[in-house]
Amino acid sequence: MKTITTRALVTVAALSALLLAVPATASAAPAPRLGILGDDIWVMGNNAFCHGAIHVGIDTNPAKRGQATIHLTSRGFTGTQPAWGRNPSCKVNVAIGYWSGIQYRERVVPMDLGPRPEAPVRVKLRGVGQGINLMSFTTHPNLNKGVSYYVQIP
Repeated sequence: MKTITTRALVTVAALSALLLAVPATASAAPAPRLGILGDDIWVMGNNAFCHGAIHVGIDTNPAKRGQATIHLTSRGFTGTQPAWGRNPSCKVNVAIGYWSGIQYRERVVPMDLGPRPEAPVRVKLRGVGQGINLMSFTTHPNLNKGVSYYVQIP
């Protein structure tokens, strides 16, 4: 029992050090975060069984307290022929949910994804709140494998 308790305390201390580290410069940088589901949302859409992945990135800037910039980057999509060949477009709504401990908020971002990787869609979230926040990313109306993180927001 002592070994399990010791391991748990060491794990909590290491995660706290990771999440509470504050960058020395006041420029945008990837946010310290902890997640177990990876960085890609696996998506299946409505047009010709379109499917692919959307990469999630989170940046914060210590000079802008309580804010985060989300980057949603398409990795390229495909679908079944011949319908996909006629209309290579996969329309999905990415839902960004965040909990600051006070309230839940959600922002829905419509995306029209094609066969090639695309430039990131940037979403600025204001009023996220400082401290550790739980952020989750999934798609509507089809539920897919989403992504969740505990994120340190300066």
